[in-house]
Amino acid sequence: MGSHLKQHTANLEAIPKSRLSVKIRKTVVGVGAIGLGLAIEKWLPHIDDKVLYVLLIVGGYSIAGDLVRAATGYATAAIRDLRAALKG
Repeated sequence: MGSHLKQHTANLEAIPKSRLSVKIRKTVVGVGAIGLGLAIEKWLPHIDDKVLYVLLIVGGYSIAGDLVRAATGYATAAIRDLRAALKG
């Protein structure tokens, strides 16, 4: 594992386990609400748009930003490590 991935993993492991499980649960609920809202918009267009807006707002509010940044940060760290390995 490269240095960028190690640093990124250490930052993620710094979150207390009890707090991390709550964040994961809220993020799963948030992503599910957004997915349900988009599915309603696609397959049930006759449903009132207010339902869609509520689902999207609740979903966006529920997602833990640091977990999303952590997930995307792994890709960035892997690219940095790969670039460093290719350079030398």
